Amino acid sequence: MIAKQTITQRQALVWGEEKLEVLANAHVVIAGLGGLGCVVAEQLARSGIGTLTLIDYGIVDLPDLGRQVLYSLDDIGETKVLVASKRLGRLTPDLKINTIHKKIHDIDVFLSEYPTLAFADCLDNYASRFALEAQLPNGAFLVHGGVEGEIGQITTFIVDGKHRLQQIFYGLAQPTSPIPIIPQCCAIVGAYQALTVLNNVWWEAGLLSQDDFDSTLRGDMLLFDLVSASSERIKFKHLE
Repeated sequence: MIAKQTITQRQALVWGEEKLEVLANAHVVIAGLGGLGCVVAEQLARSGIGTLTLIDYGIVDLPDLGRQVLYSLDDIGETKVLVASKRLGRLTPDLKINTIHKKIHDIDVFLSEYPTLAFADCLDNYASRFALEAQLPNGAFLVHGGVEGEIGQITTFIVDGKHRLQQIFYGLAQPTSPIPIIPQCCAIVGAYQALTVLNNVWWEAGLLSQDDFDSTLRGDMLLFDLVSASSERIKFKHLE
């Protein structure tokens, strides 16, 4: 008898069926569908996440195509969340997708409409990141990702009423001109950010051992430097 084929059958050989079942019942909110958000959303969809909520207020523009993998020339001028939803929906029939076409600052009810404890920060400005963090429920985890030029960063926070992102990025000015970025940086950092989301989902479900705790990046920031082909972990001791 031939076994039914699924898009996750190769992952099952690595992760096992129990981890895939947890992913199938998981819900992740992705804030921002730019270079990072597109990669994170696609990677999570291909990994078997059951539900995604996509938040972005933008429309597809020509320069986006250099790094935002869910869009094409045919999508210019279209709403990002709708294009992304259609593209991701064609990857697997089991994926449930919610879309929110609003700015982060204008969202005040989405947490009650789409209850979840898993969030991915793929935004491109500090003000929006701080606004997102301020809305998250206690006990949620937030996997932050950021890219600029050939440098990227990822870290995870457990929401406990403290403003961790504001502590780290306090005083940094938002660039007034377009942020320089290469597609390879989005691809590498976005893929690892998605994997970090998965590891946090499994940690919350009790499927990772204490030896695997470092893979959640809780309290650590992982820095990528594509110029030197290196990475470095920094621990936030001052935030303990």
